[in-house]
Parts: sequence; C-alpha cells; structure tokens
Amino acid sequence: MRKSERDKRTYLIIGLCAVLVVMVVGFAAFSSQLQINGTSEITSNWDVRITKIEKIIPSGSSATDVSSECSESGTPKQCNDGLTATVSANLVSPGDSITYRIEVTNKGSLNAVLNRINLNDPSNNNVGYYINKDKNNQTIEDTGYRLLETNGVLNATGDSLDKGYVYLTIYYKEYEGQTSPTGGNKTVTATATFDFVQTNSDAVPAAEYKNIGGIDVEVVDTGDGLYNNGDGTYTYKGSDPANYLNFAGSIWRILGIDSTGIKIIRDEKLNTTMAFDTANARKTANNPYCTAPSYGCNVWSKDYTPAGSFNNKGLVNEDSSLKKYLNGDYLTTTLGNNPNIIEAAYNVGPRNKESSYTWTGKVALLTAPEYNAAGGSSSYLKKSSDWWLLSPDASSTHSVFYVSAGGSFSSNFASNGSGVRPVLYLSSNITVTGTGTDSSNAFTIS
Repeated sequence: MRKSERDKRTYLIIGLCAVLVVMVVGFAAFSSQLQINGTSEITSNWDVRITKIEKIIPSGSSATDVSSECSESGTPKQCNDGLTATVSANLVSPGDSITYRIEVTNKGSLNAVLNRINLNDPSNNNVGYYINKDKNNQTIEDTGYRLLETNGVLNATGDSLDKGYVYLTIYYKEYEGQTSPTGGNKTVTATATFDFVQTNSDAVPAAEYKNIGGIDVEVVDTGDGLYNNGDGTYTYKGSDPANYLNFAGSIWRILGIDSTGIKIIRDEKLNTTMAFDTANARKTANNPYCTAPSYGCNVWSKDYTPAGSFNNKGLVNEDSSLKKYLNGDYLTTTLGNNPNIIEAAYNVGPRNKESSYTWTGKVALLTAPEYNAAGGSSSYLKKSSDWWLLSPDASSTHSVFYVSAGGSFSSNFASNGSGVRPVLYLSSNITVTGTGTDSSNAFTIS
C-alpha cells in the first residue's frame, strides 16, 4: 500500500473518532438535562437552594431559637444544607410557638415546581408543627413575602432571582384544663426537605399531598384514596382506601379533612342495635313537632339553627335518645372524653336539605350526602347490615334514613332498632404513626 493512501486512511479514522467523541459528549449533555428530578440530580443549569432562614417569635411566646437562623452571607451562619432546613426551638410553656421563615431561591436556568415538603416527626406528643400556618392553624399572611406552597413555581429568571418563602411553625400544644407544662421545657428539632422538579414537558407532574397528623398522604384523582374536593376539603373515596385509624380501642375510618379538623367514623357498628329515639321519650306536650311519640321523633337535638320550628312543622324542646347516649355515657365512658375530640357543627336537616339545620357537639352520625361522597354502596362505608344516618325523612316527623345491608337508603321509625356508627372530629393537631392500609397497620395517634 502506498504511503499516501495509508495516510489518507489514517486521517479518515482520526476524523471519524473525533465525530464519535462529539456525539457522545453531546448525548451525555442532553441526557443529563432529562435526569434532573427533585433534589438528587444536579447540573450546571439546576440551582434551587435555601438562601435564608429567619425566626419569628409571636408576642406572648417564651420560645427561643437554638441557632437555627442562617443566610448566604453567613450571618449568623452560612446556609449550607441545599434544600434541607433544620431548625431547633426551645418551648417553655403550653401555647408557646416559634415560626421560621425559609427563603428558597431559584438561581438556575430551569423553572422549578415544589413537588412536596418532607417533614420529620418531632417524636413528642406535646409538640406539633404546621407548614405555612401559625399555631392556630391559620394561614400566615406576611406582607412583602411570597408564600410558596405545594405546586408553587420558582421561575428561572437569570440575574433577577425568583424567591419564595415557606413558613414552618413549631408549637407547644395546649389542652383544656391544662395549667402547667407537661414534662417541662421542650427542645424540639424539625427537619424540612424540599423536593423540586422541572416544569418543562419532560418533568414528571408534581404529585399533591395532604398532611394528616404529620404524615404526607398523596392526593389521587382515580381509584381508592384521598381526593381534593377543590374547596379546601378532602374526602376519602373508594372500596378500601388506606384510611384506617386505631382510636379509643376501636378501628375507625377517616372520612376526610376540612377546616374544622379530621372527621372519622367507627368502622364497625356498636355491639347492640339502638333506637334513634326511644318510643314515647318525647311527649307532644313539650315537643309539638313530635306528632307520633310512640314511633319516636326524628329530630337529632333541640339545639339546632336556625331557631324555631323544625322543618316548619313545630318546636322540639328535647334531645333524641341516641344523641343523649352518644354525647353522654358513650363519650365519657367508652371514649374517655378523649382530649383530641373537638366540637364541630353537624348538618342535621332533613335529607336533601341537611345543611338547613346545624347542631354543634362532639358525637353525631353520618349524613346521606357524606355517604354518597365516599362512593355510596361501592365504598368502604357499606356494611352487611343496616345502620342509622343523621338525616330525617321530611315526609314524616318520626322516620329517619338509614343505610341498608345492600348499601341503599331507606327510612324507618325512629323508635326501631338499627346499627350505630358514631362520627366525630379529631383535632388537626394530632400526630399519627402507621400507614393506614388496614386494621393491622392503622394510623395510631402518638
């Protein structure tokens, strides 16, 4: 082979190798862009970080910070934990709280969306925490600071850095009748880790989570699980969602979450059937509405709003026998007046107009709309025998709706016996452990 031909082949091979190297480098650079996800994959174009942590101690609180503040300038210390904020507070008395304003900045060239915030468990029954709320569970409004919530976006804006703020509140729980600290001062450390994803077409859509008792529960839009109703409330739906709760020695199911708290229903009925209202317990002389006392009366309580006659048919001045029992012996003895049970407003109007009357108390029953909201006869609420609802039958003064063994609605005399599944609200301040997947792994209040 001539030398000139050999040289030409050599140059050709070298040229092909160079092209191959360029292709490999180009592909590597391209693939690295696709791998950015959350806090784990970092490239030169992805730079979202915590840039400042400041404490806010409300008036009247004796809480003190334990060296949690930081800033990029290093005063009082340098923020160097990327997207993890670790704060520590010393709480002296019940009612004490301290809030941390956490500044998160996008310094990169890729838009970012907050997928979720992972919080550790402070492992202290007397301490709770909130994200973006104060100790009273009220959304924090801090003028001049942009609140960053789940699904909030931090844009890649070059030199004009996009910043958002997340508030973490740690508080010493107060209980009714409590006059002194339980176990003295509480020094609590909490860790919040921020998970961001890209907001381009290659990014995985950000999941939505709802915090229940310190555990992030994923919100779903199909199948069994927790659904966002779009009005600030959440409802568990489906045949067997992971909403089991071990409470007061029995298994309950979490119905949903709203501004009042966490609403639950006893999974199984009480051991004995009971009348909604015992025959002749309410005489017409004192309750003109109750026109047939021998069949019972279908009004839950004398305390309802608006004041006046019930269902435009007459006054009721006495409670139903079932309301008396559930808010008397059952509440005090069986449930031990558990401090986590809170008073709430329950809709007690006739079926299809339940919200026309309300009663405020601690233990009630389920309404027809709530049964349907969970999935009705296809839901976890269906049982093998009938059980009372809270909804009266407007066609009479003595009939109440119940759920039959087949899962449908029917009505019966209030004096007849049926199953009883108590419903109540728990404070949203509770802390739970477990997964809620079944009775053996039910959420448990810690």
